[in-house]
Amino acid sequence: MKVNFKKIYKHLSPKAKHLMGKKGRLLRLANESMKTLSREGAFLALGHKAILMVNLLIDWLKGNYKGVKKKNLLLIIVGILYLLNPIDIIPDFILGLGYLDDVAVFFSILHRMQDELDQYEDWLQGAKKSEKA
Repeated sequence: MKVNFKKIYKHLSPKAKHLMGKKGRLLRLANESMKTLSREGAFLALGHKAILMVNLLIDWLKGNYKGVKKKNLLLIIVGILYLLNPIDIIPDFILGLGYLDDVAVFFSILHRMQDELDQYEDWLQGAKKSEKA
């Protein structure tokens, strides 16, 4: 199965840009996507990175993390929109296969923003050390 990420991005990025101005709605979508990422075993292949990516968005929305590029925020939002859309390349209701395309989209996004995620993870580690002190 081949996922055309450029086509998906082109289709969903206008809605993602619109949502950037609606932080309350975007926070609800991010929290909803966390439930799916935590519940669906297909995402285990991505390790903690998919959840880390959505946590980055949540921290940005709450004003906790400011060091993120707009293009990476858009990538995360596109991933969330694709994940929460039940009608995609492989409909999510097909048992065993439904989330494979979603995983492929998240993998593409993770690949594109690996450096950003590394910086965010470093920031998280620093924040945890500050809390302990």
